[in-house]
Amino acid sequence: MNRTQETAIMPPANAGNAIARPRIFVLKDDPTRSLNVIDTCRELGCDIVGPERNLSPHVMELASNAHVDVAVVQLVLQNTSCDPVIWAFLDRGVPVLICSALMANAVRRTYPGAEVLRERYSREELCLALNRLLLSSERSRALA
Repeated sequence: MNRTQETAIMPPANAGNAIARPRIFVLKDDPTRSLNVIDTCRELGCDIVGPERNLSPHVMELASNAHVDVAVVQLVLQNTSCDPVIWAFLDRGVPVLICSALMANAVRRTYPGAEVLRERYSREELCLALNRLLLSSERSRALA
């Protein structure tokens, strides 16, 4: 797929409205991969919460209380599972995109309802996953 086709992926409907821009939480420890996620989110018209690079009380506070539309979380940070962060978001109904080196099916069984991207994903795969989750988040807000 060429660059023109990649960027043709449609941003969320409210991306042009500064008040309603989707907010994406990012928790990844690799600075380069984190930057790739952040750049892609911004290209889709989203604001970033974080980025965070390690588990801390601050991260748990954000996972429990911050207004976010989607969370992008690396499954394991520095040999520590991000399980509490993932569940905090899922329990609040926030769609979660889990980035993992593990097989996607195993991760999906552990976190039903979460979207999973296997590490070394392409920009296109990331855009598609974010769009699916943003649409899911918009539908959830509309029903609330």
